[in-house]
Amino acid sequence: MTNENEEEIKSILLDILTTGLLGMRVMAQRGLMEECFLEANHLHNLPGLIKSFKWELLLYYWNIERPGYLSRTTGSTAGYQKYWDKLEAIIETQQATLPLRT
Repeated sequence: MTNENEEEIKSILLDILTTGLLGMRVMAQRGLMEECFLEANHLHNLPGLIKSFKWELLLYYWNIERPGYLSRTTGSTAGYQKYWDKLEAIIETQQATLPLRT
């Protein structure tokens, strides 16, 4: 993986984090505390991943945390989709180049 990929991934993760925090603000204003909790649970490991990038942590987010969030949330996830699509393309390209544990 090149530094360029790592920087692009970090930028995407920051976009995901920003999207989630803005959504949490709206949910909190509406009193949707359970949805706020689910958003926080979805996002809470992203700062550490951005700070100390490791493929294993990205794959954990992608394969475990993100699907878990999707299975529990009742809110819209449309705001995340374009970022998830970008991440998916990078992960697939990387896995085709170097076999990664999933």
